[in-house]
Amino acid sequence: KRVFTRAGRKFQLKQEFDKNGSRSTGSAVWEGDVVLTKYMDKDLPQGYWNGKTVLELGAGIGFAGMVAALLGAKDVVLTDGDERVLDLAKRNVE
Repeated sequence: KRVFTRAGRKFQLKQEFDKNGSRSTGSAVWEGDVVLTKYMDKDLPQGYWNGKTVLELGAGIGFAGMVAALLGAKDVVLTDGDERVLDLAKRNVE
């Protein structure tokens, strides 16, 4: 689990790793996601996301999409090619 604060909210994001120590590329918080969500939260003008529609391809655990929603995106769709990763994203959204 990794913890971040974005859009005034604390995120406790679950990650899952296979028993043999390997991981699906979508089952972890990547550093690019950390930088992107910080940029979305701190560097874009306030209200930038208001009313926008967001489609996140290869969303992994869904961090960027969740931040977009909290920042005002009207509709957010998370997609990923790995069903197990989508289940993990759903748990993180809840």
